[in-house]
Amino acid sequence: MTHLFLALIVGFGVGIVVGALGAGGGILSVPVLVYLLGQEPHAASAGSLVIVGLTAVVSLMPRAREGMCVGETVWCSAWCLRSATCWGRAHP
Repeated sequence: MTHLFLALIVGFGVGIVVGALGAGGGILSVPVLVYLLGQEPHAASAGSLVIVGLTAVVSLMPRAREGMCVGETVWCSAWCLRSATCWGRAHP
């Protein structure tokens, strides 16, 4: 329970700093997950990437509804990211 409470407090603090400074979340969250919460570096990086990806998808929705996204650009970016992911898994 203490570990969960520490994770919530640290996550809130990282969110405040990232929101105030506009820095990338992974720059702060990965070291915090590794050094303060004891996660393995690979797991911390993967978790940070999942959070960034979900945040990007959620923030894309309102912009797409407002017509601020070019469909071809979004699909091209998604295809490139997916290709890079597949290539990275095939060549560790």
